[in-house]
Amino acid sequence: MPAFLRCEPAGVLLELNFLEVSTDLTTIDIEVAARTGTLKLVVPEGWGVDITDLQRRAIAVITFRANEAAEEGCPTIRVNGNIGAGVLQALLPNRRQRRMLSS
Repeated sequence: MPAFLRCEPAGVLLELNFLEVSTDLTTIDIEVAARTGTLKLVVPEGWGVDITDLQRRAIAVITFRANEAAEEGCPTIRVNGNIGAGVLQALLPNRRQRRMLSS
């Protein structure tokens, strides 16, 4: 897992699924430039997602169903950059994803 990612979804859905990621990093930085696209982050239960440095327009859609703070020993994903008319989703795993992980 790299410590830095740059994502530029333009009219498409870009999904970053961290459910099977094993890392020693304490912080993962994601720079986003989403004028019209969607960035979907799926993170494990103990991970944190920090969007405090994210710039967004009034028409941007943010769906945040993740933990703001990481549990001890788990990384925090720091999202910064800009979202225009785009969408950011920060989600915990759904039931199907949880079942797949436990099998």
